[in-house]
Amino acid sequence: MALGLGAENIIWDDATKTATLLKNDLIVQFKVGEMAIYRSGIRIPIDAAAVIRNDRLMVPLRAVSQAFGAEVKWDEASKSVTIIPAI
Repeated sequence: MALGLGAENIIWDDATKTATLLKNDLIVQFKVGEMAIYRSGIRIPIDAAAVIRNDRLMVPLRAVSQAFGAEVKWDEASKSVTIIPAI
């Protein structure tokens, strides 16, 4: 993954429906249905909530990427996203 996150960096809490993503000293959390993420404890509003579809957690790509300092570019012509990780 462009952000350098693997399965070992993700903790799922089924009781609270919360995903915790860890990278270095950064903690990013998503709660299903909530219109915010938490980046190292700071609430950041987002425009699309995380949802569960077919037993999979779907999170807003832009919100996750930007929470980890990446730049996100949308190419309308090709309908594609480019994620440029933070250095």
